[in-house]
Amino acid sequence: ADQAANRARILYKEDVIALAELQKREAEASSAKAEYRAANDQLRVQGMDQPSIDRLAKSGVIESTNNVIASIPGEIVERKINKGQVVQPADALFTVADLNTLWAVSEIPESNSYLIHKGQKIRLIIPALRNAEIEGVVAHVDSVVNTQTRTVVVRMEVPNKDGLIKPGMLATMMIESQPTEKLLVPTSAIIREDNKDYVFVKEDDEIFRMIAVKLGPEGRGYRPVISGLKEGQNIAVNGAFHLNSERKKQLSGG
Repeated sequence: ADQAANRARILYKEDVIALAELQKREAEASSAKAEYRAANDQLRVQGMDQPSIDRLAKSGVIESTNNVIASIPGEIVERKINKGQVVQPADALFTVADLNTLWAVSEIPESNSYLIHKGQKIRLIIPALRNAEIEGVVAHVDSVVNTQTRTVVVRMEVPNKDGLIKPGMLATMMIESQPTEKLLVPTSAIIREDNKDYVFVKEDDEIFRMIAVKLGPEGRGYRPVISGLKEGQNIAVNGAFHLNSERKKQLSGG
């Protein structure tokens, strides 16, 4: 198309063809260039490198084999095709991963998720590597809770330049948290009803009132108070069950 346009320019200068004919040839050349660029881009998207595209443009012969170049450096960790299989342009052929850096993933119970924050120190222990220990920090905490497992995913970046760590290995993730003062309630003082926690607060010498409280997970016989109870309030520790039984009798008119 470029050669035809060049010849047309020469002929136009010699008054052999009209201006309209020259403009037609130039438009055809411009259209051909646009089609070539579009085809070139499509072939590159499909994985063909530029030298192969240039050879195809010169010879006009489609090679029976072609190298598929991955868009990222890494290793093939999964093959999704077999020899002789017919594939479509949208089919995934292989899974390629950069294994120089891996993710260590842990699922934290939603009740403990408020204790985990980005940047906290982590110690990772890998039993398959003779309990090798790797230190790092929390790189990401999911913003949503898995409704099936009631957990929150926590991720840590793990360097793997030597390739010793294999994807799928089991590990123990120990996350360090800053010690904080918490108001604790002994489990013997807690009444559980209708999926809610309650305690009996002493108001007078012989009068107790049952109030709802929000508590954290149990540890060594105690649960931390998140809301509903203040420091200095007296609660029934050992007689909560008896008080609740008496309360129910009064409500039933017994």
